[in-house]
Amino acid sequence: MILSTVALVPSTDRPVLIVDGLIPTTTIAERLLRAAYGDVEVVLTNAIRELELRNRPVFLSRLCHPRVGWFVDYFATNNIAYVYLLDDNFFELTIEYDASNAAFYSHPAVHQTLERFLLGAHSVWVMSRPLENYLHRRLPSISTRYLEAPADLELFDRCALEVTASPTSKGAFVVGYPTTRRPNVSKLVTSIVRDGHKQWGDSVRFEFVGWCPDEIATHPCVRAFPIVNGYDAFLRFMLSRGWHAAIAPLGDSDFENSKTSLKFREYGAARIPGVYSDCPLFAACVTDGVDGLLAANHANAWLTQLERLKSDVSFREGIARAARQTVEAKHSQPRIAEQVRDAFSEIWSARC
Repeated sequence: MILSTVALVPSTDRPVLIVDGLIPTTTIAERLLRAAYGDVEVVLTNAIRELELRNRPVFLSRLCHPRVGWFVDYFATNNIAYVYLLDDNFFELTIEYDASNAAFYSHPAVHQTLERFLLGAHSVWVMSRPLENYLHRRLPSISTRYLEAPADLELFDRCALEVTASPTSKGAFVVGYPTTRRPNVSKLVTSIVRDGHKQWGDSVRFEFVGWCPDEIATHPCVRAFPIVNGYDAFLRFMLSRGWHAAIAPLGDSDFENSKTSLKFREYGAARIPGVYSDCPLFAACVTDGVDGLLAANHANAWLTQLERLKSDVSFREGIARAARQTVEAKHSQPRIAEQVRDAFSEIWSARC
């Protein structure tokens, strides 16, 4: 099944991105590769036999199902070089972080298949230094390439023009949190909401998109929205809510620290001031008090930082401006696309 909207005509030079599904990672990778190479053919794994891959830039994203492990031998036999994009540490994904996916990603056969793909790659593309370090400890012989993660600022700005921000209810200070299920931070988030309501009453509202802890799903200061499918649609929804601030709680573990700075990039691109867990992932990209606020993982620290944003409009606006400037300077898609071309194009040009 071909996923992209380009013509279904085999190409001998157009890059191909082989993916395991239509998820946000696929969208981000496709947009970046289009910016880098002008075009990209995106396909699911069941379409590989229909493709001519020799001398084409080949990128794989998240492939680790044992049923596609034969790809590694197929690529080696046909002298097909590939870059493997890994944006999550699936070796450390357990029920604590994602109960719905842990049974699959923690299976030994999945780990073995993922290792085969990584070992067979010409280069493993990562967007997290801790993940790069972890991979070298686990598989010392692999070749990795770290690049900053991208933000499609043009997409954010276009989506912003297409929506009208919702008026805040009774002047409430609205705090957003779009996320997938995060059971490991459920207790912290629940405490932030409950203690925040005790401190501020109805002057604060928390909005969850995609997941909300069961304990506070019906809390009077909470609005919970279902997941929004499609990245463009998600951005339009987020931008339409008119959030005054957003939060990004995260733990400190090999799995969590291996993630990319997605929340910081999204909030910054959207000009939403964010409060982030004071953990290695966010401490590496957020300048506390300048382009974001860091908080230790207990409710009082989060309420203190949210109070700073709530009570001082000028401070809040300054954080939002600086966050956008940081994302523009470090993560803009054209900048990262150029780095992608520089990092990987010579792999296939040398084989042509």
